[in-house]
Amino acid sequence: MRLLRMAVGLAGALGAALSAADLLELDSVRALMLDPNNVSQRDISMLPPSAKPDAFRLSRVESVLREPFRLEGVTAEILSRTAQASGRLPVHPDSLWPLLDAPVSAAPVDSFRPERDFAEIKSGLKEHQAGLTPEEAAFLYREAPGLFLQEEEDTTRTPVENELQRQADDARSHRIMELAGRLRREGLSRAAAAAWRLQTWLIGEVRAGRAKEAGARLKAEGGKDFPVKVGGPGADRYTVGQGIWIDPGGDDEYLFKGPGKPGSFTLVVDGGGDDLYLSKDSLHLGAGNLGVSLIADLAGADRYLGSNFAWAAGLFGYASLFDAAGHDAYEGRCASLGFGFFGMGILQDESGNDMYSASLMSQGAGSTRGLGAILDRAGDDRYLARPTFKDDLRYSDHYIQMVQGFATGFSPDFGGGIGLLRDGGGNDVYLADIFGQGSGYWYALGLLIDEAGDDRYAAHQYAQGAGVHIAIGALLDFGGNDQHASKGVSQGCGHDFGWGYLYDRSGDDTYLATDMSQGGGSANGLGILQDGAGNDFYTTVNPEMALGHADLRRDRGSFGFFLDRGGKDKYTRPRSDGAAWRVSNGKTKGNGFGLDR
Repeated sequence: MRLLRMAVGLAGALGAALSAADLLELDSVRALMLDPNNVSQRDISMLPPSAKPDAFRLSRVESVLREPFRLEGVTAEILSRTAQASGRLPVHPDSLWPLLDAPVSAAPVDSFRPERDFAEIKSGLKEHQAGLTPEEAAFLYREAPGLFLQEEEDTTRTPVENELQRQADDARSHRIMELAGRLRREGLSRAAAAAWRLQTWLIGEVRAGRAKEAGARLKAEGGKDFPVKVGGPGADRYTVGQGIWIDPGGDDEYLFKGPGKPGSFTLVVDGGGDDLYLSKDSLHLGAGNLGVSLIADLAGADRYLGSNFAWAAGLFGYASLFDAAGHDAYEGRCASLGFGFFGMGILQDESGNDMYSASLMSQGAGSTRGLGAILDRAGDDRYLARPTFKDDLRYSDHYIQMVQGFATGFSPDFGGGIGLLRDGGGNDVYLADIFGQGSGYWYALGLLIDEAGDDRYAAHQYAQGAGVHIAIGALLDFGGNDQHASKGVSQGCGHDFGWGYLYDRSGDDTYLATDMSQGGGSANGLGILQDGAGNDFYTTVNPEMALGHADLRRDRGSFGFFLDRGGKDKYTRPRSDGAAWRVSNGKTKGNGFGLDR
């Protein structure tokens, strides 16, 4: 359990109160729930013995599936690696690559040197694609986005036509994965680190009022490879392509047009003003598609309006959006607002009451060998998932969304990535439907971490700490009087070798669910709900399938643990404050435990 714990770098609202030594208080679960019931770490391992080899499976995901309480150490590492940088700067990409088992740049973090760093960006992006022919790189650039674009079902096709289409889609997916596996991530790492040095130097120059001088230096010392555009203090309008765009202030408008091409590099630094960023094309240059794309806006109430792969979407590349101040609005459709697939997309907002709106696979979402993250440091924020794509497999009146700290792979062959939503404080609202708010599917890790504030979480299914089909999902809330509502397979639920955890450290909280929630295990799953302190209220429509429920399907059954460690609590009957219980009938239910101290 303590193998991966790190005692460094926990920053922001966490402070000294949350040490990495027992960040998620899983020692309490072991001491109060596992040990007294003769349940061992081996019993709750979620890695199936028959798991097939997969070169794309992430080591941290596999380690937590093998020993679930290692989630504590991986969470501590993620908090350390995404901590707020001194000087309010973007997180260094070298801090994040290890989460994807990818090499760091090995370059010194020193002052920006134009000739060296322009050459590093250019040569690194070239090396990244060196294992592919130009035709293969073009295929990846063109075809891979279709993996994440939801389409309406064609009801006119016959069953035979549907099967032929399925086979064609499967062959395309395997071809994409085969080519993606030949990318040389060392080159992308070098290019991203050099771009970060350029970006942070330029942020300092613009903040110091030297935008014009910085632009002149870049043109003189490296602009032959990447065009440099410098605006004025007024309201400017830009059509953004490859190159560097610098604006000292004013209410500006940036139109990102596509398509770009493999190996593109784009950097925008805007010093202030209420700006408008527009993206109308799914392959625009604001997405790091086989390239590097960086945006930094230093002040103002800004609007980022886009469609698919908008704003910090890294497909086989690195994309970063850094907003330092202001009440901002972010809008995307599919695979946007912090999305990563064989790369990284990091949306970092330092302050303000912000609104995030998207439809699918967004708001901190990661797929195979990818990290997608939102890092919002402060403010009363709204995370909204729009009802765009109906979940036809399960419902006629609900929508599949995969948002707000969600990660997935491609069953049955390719494991998933890491999806992260980290909110540093404020009274926040999280709204989703199917899949979201710290959930994972197929060898993936989805995390929603909220550090402080009175928050509201509302979803329908597979949400609020839900690990589904050999994956990990966790919702971790470290303070405030919070409200949690979801129908089922939620609130600390693991299904089909999944590991789901809802941890609320303190506050007077309310929990509402129907079934298979609040510490539920299903089909060899592991689910835990732990509430550390406060006067809490638990409502369940079907209390016999919650509060430490576990079924006995398959050979060994599942595990569900419910633990409330303090306060005067209220329950839907038959539970009560200060009680302990076992959910078992020896036939369909077993290995379910509840304890209110």
